[in-house]
Amino acid sequence: MSERDPPPLFALCSEADNGAVRVLLGTGGDAALIVLGLNPSTADQHRSDPTVRRVAAVATGNGFNGFVLANLYPLRATDPRDLPQQADPRLLAHNQHCIDALVRANRERVIWAAWGEGIALRRYLADSLAALACRLRPLSCRWIHHGPITRHGHPRHPARLAYRWAFSPFNVQSYVEHLGRNRSAGGPGDTP
Repeated sequence: MSERDPPPLFALCSEADNGAVRVLLGTGGDAALIVLGLNPSTADQHRSDPTVRRVAAVATGNGFNGFVLANLYPLRATDPRDLPQQADPRLLAHNQHCIDALVRANRERVIWAAWGEGIALRRYLADSLAALACRLRPLSCRWIHHGPITRHGHPRHPARLAYRWAFSPFNVQSYVEHLGRNRSAGGPGDTP
């Protein structure tokens, strides 16, 4: 960092491939709200964006001592339709490992399901969630969502929330099973 660079906004930032990949971003904290989105926005250690500002406000307003954003797939894309048709298996494995380590280090283990409707765009997004839910199951995480579930049954993305809404429990196991049934029936999430 040079003398002209601003101080970091976020204590925790894990990037790779010249910023094309962002695994984690947040303030940290031993009782931080872990936010699981779809894929990273353009925010980085020195620059916030509207989604990150909403997440920070919701986390603070609900008594968490920080937040960390993670995603089902860590490749940056401002439009999830621009994500590749096939996932990079090494990138997925690294992402899962980092999220697992983050959750294990957090004493609260509260995970905000915040991926929105975009999970249906690529099969590997739902597969990533299923693998992560299975991996985290022994840790007894408390999964939550903010505001009403979308009309297609997905938890809302933070960019699509109203501050007056509240957190509610989210049964990630039932959700993953529902996604699997939809896919086997040729419903949303069937994109290869």
